[in-house]
Amino acid sequence: MRGLADDTDVPWQRIIGSKGELKERSGSRGHEEQRRLLEEENITFSADGKIDLQQYCWEETAEDTEVAKKQDAPPPEHTTEAKQD
Repeated sequence: MRGLADDTDVPWQRIIGSKGELKERSGSRGHEEQRRLLEEENITFSADGKIDLQQYCWEETAEDTEVAKKQDAPPPEHTTEAKQD
């Protein structure tokens, strides 16, 4: 999340790992809440708990990369914004 601007409108639960996995934090059950919220948005998980990034992945734009460079941070992690076909 460090690559996102402070004023981003991306909900926290949509920030996921680059392999489609939710990030578990030691001593926290936040990943369970994250999964529940994503499932409420009709995001589905595989049997091993991953999200299909081909189906749900946000696609980075050149503008996103430039913003991240200006902030001296890596580009944003994947989010679960569903692609529009």
